[in-house]
Amino acid sequence: MTEEKFIRLIEQYKHAWEEKNPDFAADFFVSDIEYTESPFESPAVGTEGLKRYWKEATSHQTEINFSYSNMFLDSDRGALEWQCTYSKKATGA
Repeated sequence: MTEEKFIRLIEQYKHAWEEKNPDFAADFFVSDIEYTESPFESPAVGTEGLKRYWKEATSHQTEINFSYSNMFLDSDRGALEWQCTYSKKATGA
């Protein structure tokens, strides 16, 4: 994997989060995804499940800031440290 391709991938994920865009998020993952934020929750399954999850999860987030550092690459994979901070709007629940 090239550094350019890896950066493009993580920038897509960053953009999906900061822009609260479920379509960009879904494009990042495989179509048969099972996405889980917590081991105590049922996963969001498939593209449409991920889109619903992403829309709901980010709807209460403001001031989103996604950053990454310490990238490592070899020929077919990459790793990095990332963090996303945000404020959470009150939901009234």
